[in-house]
Amino acid sequence: MIDWAWPTRASAVVTPSCLAVQLVSAGQEPGDVEKLLATSTVWGRLDWEMLVVFARAQVRMHRHYTQLRPGEDWLEAM
Repeated sequence: MIDWAWPTRASAVVTPSCLAVQLVSAGQEPGDVEKLLATSTVWGRLDWEMLVVFARAQVRMHRHYTQLRPGEDWLEAM
């Protein structure tokens, strides 16, 4: 899987985590997204502590951008 919006070498946590956020923000149910990602060989091997660290960073980043650009629906959804 390649995320062309963020083409860098990174932890295996990054791509499936970003995909999960994007799918949920697009209206998918979190449980359904988790089931989908559970079918991935990458998701099953994730370091869950790193996943929590990455998730917290994502939350802080999106809150920051939402404050900078209020009213943008895509940021609110993220």
